[in-house]
Amino acid sequence: MYYRLCAFPIEIPSLRDRSEDIAQLARHFLAKYAAPLPAPEFSAEALQLLQTQRWDGNIREIQNVIERALILSEDQAVIRPEHRLLTDFRYSR
Repeated sequence: MYYRLCAFPIEIPSLRDRSEDIAQLARHFLAKYAAPLPAPEFSAEALQLLQTQRWDGNIREIQNVIERALILSEDQAVIRPEHRLLTDFRYSR
């Protein structure tokens, strides 16, 4: 099966090269982790912050950031930048 899959290589650009997809992905993960409750919204500042991040970890990194932001928002209706949307947490001890 591996050889059949390798016959048609597909290159997917990294998330940092597709900033237009970030808002849609963020909303998707927010709805996923908020279910069955209604998902909160992102503030304009929060979406801007998400789109300016580098996202070296690609989809998994943004997924983890959104899940953490939802937990830290404590049932608020709006996700804001102060809900730890920055991804610098990887380097803290």
